[in-house]
Amino acid sequence: MIRHLTQALACSAALLLGADTLNAQAPVDIGLFRNGSDLEVKIRPTEQFDGLVSSLVFTVRWDRTTGATLGAFQQVAPAASFIPTRTSGGRHEDGVHYYQIFAGISLETLASIGTTFEAGREYTVGTIPCTGDADFEIVNDQWTGQLQNNGNYYLALNGRDCTGIVYKSAERMNGGEVLSITPNPSQGLFQVVIPVRAGDDFRYEVLNAAGQVVLDRKPNAEGGPYREQLDLTRQGAGNYTLRILRNGTLESHKLVISN
Repeated sequence: MIRHLTQALACSAALLLGADTLNAQAPVDIGLFRNGSDLEVKIRPTEQFDGLVSSLVFTVRWDRTTGATLGAFQQVAPAASFIPTRTSGGRHEDGVHYYQIFAGISLETLASIGTTFEAGREYTVGTIPCTGDADFEIVNDQWTGQLQNNGNYYLALNGRDCTGIVYKSAERMNGGEVLSITPNPSQGLFQVVIPVRAGDDFRYEVLNAAGQVVLDRKPNAEGGPYREQLDLTRQGAGNYTLRILRNGTLESHKLVISN
């Protein structure tokens, strides 16, 4: 429902902008960063752009048993103009996790507010105050992928889907390890850190764009961060999916192999 609404409004905006504006959009990545007691949501375009950031959807997940909470989403210029964003519905509960979906829609171009995206530069969309000790993550997982929730990361430029990767998915408040994949994109070598608790039933796999499994591992992890260098250098350039299956839950992260 959320994405359907943002897509419909984004397409309407694209008609206003005209077909010539739609030819040069490239993916925009998203990341989550810690800044003191706040979380910062940043986007990273891969090409220069001064058109319309027409819609944005992302979901933050955290362990509800920690007692941690999220505060109100806060924005300042220029993001408050080029993609005004707010929570979409209330906090959702699924298993041991809380989920909060955020969505933004805009009809104001970057050029109209005197702003231009530069390729590879990070732009802060907004900040979220936090309390408690928890791993907060921007996720695409089983829950966000369900049609009734529709909370997977999505971003449109000039009405066209330009969703990139979640290049920094998690941030630990009050210290500790979080899931990380670096560098991403890479030429095939990825350093992966996956938080694992004692007793977790844990495995992961890598799929190519055709959905074929190119790597499948079930490591013996005893709690604490599991670290491994994934070697995909024999695979071709393109997009891959790292799927982590843990205690009956599934989460997905995009890997990009560059030329």
